[in-house]
Amino acid sequence: MTPRPVPCHPFGFAEVPEFHVAIARREDPSLVDGPVIVGGDPAKRGKVVAASGTLRERGIVDGMGVAEALALSPEARWVRTNIRRAREISGALRAAVRRAVEEVEVDGLAGFYMRAPADREAALAWASRLAESVEERTGLPLRLGIAPARFVARLAAEDAGPRGAKIVEAAGFESYL
Repeated sequence: MTPRPVPCHPFGFAEVPEFHVAIARREDPSLVDGPVIVGGDPAKRGKVVAASGTLRERGIVDGMGVAEALALSPEARWVRTNIRRAREISGALRAAVRRAVEEVEVDGLAGFYMRAPADREAALAWASRLAESVEERTGLPLRLGIAPARFVARLAAEDAGPRGAKIVEAAGFESYL
């Protein structure tokens, strides 16, 4: 009996990178080019909820005190977390993804697991259409990872960059890990 072939890319993961920073930048265009910290009030021991990529490279991480983060990067602009607005935008984001993909599993405010095409070219075309559709409807970028396993699809999305897509092939799965 011959084993059935296993699809190469059964899982896709899509997310808006730096979701809270993306929202802040969408709401206030003056924040687009500079470093941004989103979090609680630094005078009240508020914590970092999100930081732009350049700040992450300097060691600013989620959960760190906002005051400490601002001391490490005084040029950064601080924006108070607006969870109500984040939930509204998350709802619009979910609707946009569900409009483009039939079956979706939501992961947090801005992450989604879904089935991806097994063929590499079809998967890249699918990822491109999904990202374009979501950005057109919400103004938010997606990064996508496609891999044989959910966890690896999530890692691939992180490696894809802010508006990218990365595929991890079954043949290179172990070496990627």
